[in-house]
Amino acid sequence: MNFTLSPDTYSVVVLSDGYEPLELPPVQISPGATAALGPVELHPGSSRIDGRVLAYASLDPSLQVELLGDGRHPCATCAARVWEQDDFCAVCGYSTQSSKVPVSSTGRFDLGRLASGPYALRLVDGDGRMVGAPLSVDLRPAEALPVELAFTGLRSVLVEIVDTDGRSLAEEWAKRENRSNESAPEDFEVPPILTVGVGGPEAECTFRFEDAPLATAVVLPPPPPGAFTMRFARMGSCCIGCSFGRGGDVDDRPRRGEPLRPVMPRPEIEPSKIESSMGTDGLVKFERLPCFAMTLDWACGPFAATAEVPYSRGETRIRLVLTRSQATESADGEAATLDVRSYRELEEVWYH
Repeated sequence: MNFTLSPDTYSVVVLSDGYEPLELPPVQISPGATAALGPVELHPGSSRIDGRVLAYASLDPSLQVELLGDGRHPCATCAARVWEQDDFCAVCGYSTQSSKVPVSSTGRFDLGRLASGPYALRLVDGDGRMVGAPLSVDLRPAEALPVELAFTGLRSVLVEIVDTDGRSLAEEWAKRENRSNESAPEDFEVPPILTVGVGGPEAECTFRFEDAPLATAVVLPPPPPGAFTMRFARMGSCCIGCSFGRGGDVDDRPRRGEPLRPVMPRPEIEPSKIESSMGTDGLVKFERLPCFAMTLDWACGPFAATAEVPYSRGETRIRLVLTRSQATESADGEAATLDVRSYRELEEVWYH
């Protein structure tokens, strides 16, 4: 690897995921000269996270802690293996995207071989779905950091949608759902709706915890009678989780004796899928959501709504009252105004 540099004195730091950064002695570049750097030895991170789960409900035996960040390092068993996506080491829990370790029956977990830097942790079940609030930490070199994660248990959230005219949509949606159930033959195989058109009655939902987006979902209500010649399943996907960014910006400020360290990215929250559905009571149901308090944002074309989802240890029912925004975006990103005043009118435009 060659670099063309102006004559000066340079500081050099060597970086690699899972290893502690190594700063080399200052390098003097003279006019017309070439400076060659010899081999360097990087050391794997020796920091660790000693954690426990505070359980406010019975611990799920499939419960795991997932760690995200660039400073993770594989163990000797899996260091040389060829990694497939979503493949985890059975010994240390390492994978290319994250690391997962089981939570013991006493609520303890341990994560080692970590380089200093920012990380995110979260509780997940055996299917990788988030079941607790994520936690961000910063590790120092050779640190043993104690952390605590809370498992509040899981619940379902039922959402009743109220139109802009103050009338609930649940009764009408229930009639549609029950009518389609009665008319479908017993051996009728229901295909899922995989995609929906732009500007239709489908809604985008986001559950937030302390302003962090934890869950997203697309909900498609039952179509009105005659909208389709065959019955479709109303199914959506709700997502909760985390992911992390790679790389960072090198600090190129004038040196004043401080170590030369990169600005490492903090792991960012992104979703992982859980189920949502439309019930025969006309309510939208989201399964396996954590019990702590959240905010739900609902957006559908020119309509939006926000409601608080309170802390609850059991099934939780909330109401979302739609309001109309001024405009929405068309498929090509340009502003487009829909001439509808209620969600029912939007369905008329979409289906008819």
